[in-house]
Amino acid sequence: MWPGERREHRALERRTNMAISEAVANANIKVLEGELRKRFTEKTMYDVADVMGLYQQLSGNDATIATALAPIVQEYVRGSAREVRNFGGLLGGL
Repeated sequence: MWPGERREHRALERRTNMAISEAVANANIKVLEGELRKRFTEKTMYDVADVMGLYQQLSGNDATIATALAPIVQEYVRGSAREVRNFGGLLGGL
């Protein structure tokens, strides 16, 4: 191997190693983002279930209370769904 070839070979190895490191880092970020999304979604689902349970508990058999609380509960559920859909934006582009 000629001296210039050796230098080019080392530079190529460095670029290859950098590319591999970047690919691994990007894969790790995607795995982390997926896990965060999963946990966020699960927590949100539990929160929605709690709100629905509270709604049923508070309204009981009273149609007037149920009618008054329904829009609040519906907005909470819609807002929660919107937050889950927009999860990527919440991360700020990790």
